[in-house]
Amino acid sequence: MGGASGADNKCANDANKPTTGTYKAFLSDTIARRACVTPNCGGGSSEHLDWVMQPNKDYVRSIGAVVIGKTDSNGLLTTQTNAVTVSSVTTWLGFNANWTTEPMLHCSDWIDGTGASTGTLKDQITTPIIGAASNTCGNSHSLVCVEQ
Repeated sequence: MGGASGADNKCANDANKPTTGTYKAFLSDTIARRACVTPNCGGGSSEHLDWVMQPNKDYVRSIGAVVIGKTDSNGLLTTQTNAVTVSSVTTWLGFNANWTTEPMLHCSDWIDGTGASTGTLKDQITTPIIGAASNTCGNSHSLVCVEQ
C-alpha cells in the first residue's frame, strides 16, 4: 500500500470520491498515523499523529448523505448511528477496539502487501467503525477515506 501516505494517495485518487475536498485513509500504524497512545486517548488529542478525524464533528456517508456519527472531544467516533457503507465492504484499519494501534496487526505499517504480515480489518456494513478481525496483508481489502 505504500504506508499511510500511499493509502492517502489511494483515497485522493479514488474515482468514487466526491469531487471536492481532501481525503485521507482511516488507518493506524506505529510510525505515521495513530488516534491514541492510551486507551480512548485518555491523554487527550495530543496523542494523535496525523489523525484524520476532527473533534466534535458529524461524519457523513458519501452515498445518501447519511450521518454515520459524531466524534467526541478527542476526534474519536465512539458513538455511531449508522454504518459506513450500505453493502458489505471489508476495510483495513490497524486499531485495537480502544483506538490504540494494534502493535502487530498493521501490515508492517501498511508497507508489507504479502502474506508475511497481518492487519486488522472490519466489514463496514456493521457498527462500530473499528473491529478485531484480521487477515494476511496479501489479501485485497478497501479503505475508509475521510474528508479533511
